[in-house]
Amino acid sequence: RAKDADKKTRDAFRVARADLGEDAFDWLAAAVPEPLDAAAKAAKRAKDADKKKRQRERHRQLKLRAAEQDKLRADADAAARAAQAARARLDDLADHPPCDHCRRPIRAAPFSRLDFRYCSSDCVQAHKRALAAQAAERRIAALQR
Repeated sequence: RAKDADKKTRDAFRVARADLGEDAFDWLAAAVPEPLDAAAKAAKRAKDADKKKRQRERHRQLKLRAAEQDKLRADADAAARAAQAARARLDDLADHPPCDHCRRPIRAAPFSRLDFRYCSSDCVQAHKRALAAQAAERRIAALQR
C-alpha cells in the first residue's frame, strides 16, 4: 500500500498517477494520494523554500536577541564587579589607612616620617624627594616675584 511507504515511494506513485491519468488504475483502492504534477511540485518547492526562509529569519532573530541579552548580561556583570571592587576598596581604606605617597592601603606596620605614614621605605624616600622638590619650587617662585 502506498500510504505505508516512505515519502520518496509515495511521491513516485503520485507522479505516476499524474502521468498515467486517473483512469489508468483504481488509485483510491491503492491508497495513492492526490496526483503530483510539475505545477504541484513547483508549488511545494516554493512553499518549502518560503518555510525555510522564514525559519532562517526566525533563527537569525533569535541569535540576535540572544546576543543582545548576552551583552546586557555581561554589562550588568561588569557593573556589579566594578561596584563590588569599589566597595572592597572603601572597606579596605576603612580598615587600613592609605599611604601618604602611593595611596595604597597600609596593611603591615606603617613607616612614619614627620606626620606622614607610608607603606614601604621606597614610598618614604619618594615622598621625601617630592616634598623637597615642592619646597624648592616655592622658594624659586618667591624669588622671582
